[in-house]
Amino acid sequence: KMEEKIRDFIQRRFSGKKKRIGDKESLFGSGAMDSIAHLQLISFLEKEFGVSFSMDEFSLENFDTIERISALLKKKLSQSR
Repeated sequence: KMEEKIRDFIQRRFSGKKKRIGDKESLFGSGAMDSIAHLQLISFLEKEFGVSFSMDEFSLENFDTIERISALLKKKLSQSR
C-alpha cells in the first residue's frame, strides 16, 4: 500500500520515533521531517513511484502529512496514464 511505503521510508530515515506516524499527523510540526528530509522524500517518491514533481508542488503543505503526500501521488499517477 502506498501510504505504508511512505510511512516506512519516513520512519526509517527521519523520525526516530518508535510509535507509528499517523496518516494525518503533521510531519514537519511533529519534528519527524525537516527541509533536508523533505528533499530526500521527494527524491524517494520520484524513484519509487516513477513520477516527477514540479517546483510548485514542492510546498510543505503538499508534503506535511502522509495523507496529503498520498493524495498528491495518486493525482500524479492518474495524470500519467
